[in-house]
Order: sequence, then C-alpha cells, then structure tokens
Amino acid sequence: MIGKSPGTKLILDRIRRFAPLPWPVVLLGETGTGKELAARTVHRKSPRRHHPFIATNVTAIPEALFESELFGHARGAFTGAHNSRTGLLEAAEGGTLFLDEINSLAPHMQEKLLRVLQEKEIRKVGSNLTLPVDVRFITATNQDLGALCKEGKFRQDLYHRLHVLPIHLPPLRDREEDLPLFVAHLPGNIRELENSLRYAVAIAESEDLPEQLFAFLEKGTPRACVPRLMSIEEYSRRALLEWGSELSRKELASRLGISRKTLWEMRKRWGIA
Repeated sequence: MIGKSPGTKLILDRIRRFAPLPWPVVLLGETGTGKELAARTVHRKSPRRHHPFIATNVTAIPEALFESELFGHARGAFTGAHNSRTGLLEAAEGGTLFLDEINSLAPHMQEKLLRVLQEKEIRKVGSNLTLPVDVRFITATNQDLGALCKEGKFRQDLYHRLHVLPIHLPPLRDREEDLPLFVAHLPGNIRELENSLRYAVAIAESEDLPEQLFAFLEKGTPRACVPRLMSIEEYSRRALLEWGSELSRKELASRLGISRKTLWEMRKRWGIA
C-alpha cells in the first residue's frame, strides 16, 4: 500500500497497530477503495503471515452453496457429493479468512458464522463430527452494518463479534495527494494508462492537473488544454456512457482496470443499460 495523504497514513497506522492482534478486523469503504489489498497487508504483517490467506466475496457464491463452500461437505452429503470437500474455513487454518461484502451474508449463514466465532469449531455439511479451527477473520463492507442491524438485516450479536477493529478506507477523491504516487506505481500496460489519462484530460472541465500528472503526459500537450483530472467515479461513468455500446463487458472492464462484477455494480448504480 502506498500513499502520503492523511487518510492513507491513518490506514497504514491502523494496519500497523491491528495486524499483530488476534481479533477480527472490519474494512469499511466504497467499492474500489482497496479493501482486499488492505486485508492482505494486515495478514502479511501479522503473526499468521506464514499460513494461508483465503479470500472470497460473499456475493460471488450462490446462497444455496455458501454453507458447503464455507464449511466443506462430507461424501454423500447431497446429490452429486461423490467426495468430501474442504471448506474455506478449514483451508484457512492457522491463517486469515477474508470475507468481502459481509453485509450480503444470508441470515441463516450469519447464525452459523456467529457460532464459528463463538465456538471456534466447524461441522462439515452432512457430517456429525466437529473440527476445531484457528482462523482470524477479516471482513469488508461498503454499507453501514450498524444501520443494517437497526433494520433487522444483520445480526446485532454477529456485528459486535466482527466489528472489533474497524479500518475506514476513504475513496480516492478524498486522497488526491496519493494520485500521482498511484500513477507512478501502476504496473502493467503503461500505454493504456497514458491513453486513459489523455482521455480524462480531454473531457475534464475545470482547474489544473497536479504538476506530477502533467509531467507524465508528453511535453507537447498545450497547457491550456489540461484541466483537472476528474474523479475515478466520474471518469468511469462517462466511459460507460461513451464506450458501453462499442466494447464488450470484458474489454470495457479491462480498459477501466476493474472487474466485470464491479462494472455490473456501476451500471446498476447509475442506471446504465
């Protein structure tokens, strides 16, 4: 993780303080603020660093399969279960389990996860045997879990079990000092990065780019043609509107540097077909 803004410095300080501790961490912030990166950093700086880091997104697993995915299942537990299967909790033994979008966890699974946190043991689907587990939980959410508790959509007791060490990750628009560092650090297709910056420059509306970003563009760019670099959200929305009918979902997600799932969430949030 890189950055020099007050927000990033606070994140890094919290990670430094929380990583050595055994208690659950919850990462709070909008989609795309780097919650999984923060979770991996906590794990790497913790005493569990030599054990597995297992990450999954709650919404990526069908609700009917989530219990089997989390706990594993015994042979013959259900139709098609020809072999026993190791679940995420067992696979993360001694290490860290990162559950992204924990706010989407189904009510019956909230109860089962609470039991794991309380008893530190699991039972595979279709098995009568319990297995001890030693796993540190890191969860992430882009919603207010406290508000969801008041609405009856998230268990209060599970909230208190998970919301022990909170880390808030502010969006990039609140960490503008970090932007030049991100640009300088970005790996991969530099030509694509240059083109994305030029596109942002061409359609932005006011104020100047930071000097570091201006220097990243070719020297021949007229200064009068270089307004501010718009926010990532604004840039993404305009790109969806302008490129959405020309590119496939895979190509568009790649050009924006996001996953297809994040692309779908953006379309839904902004009502873009």
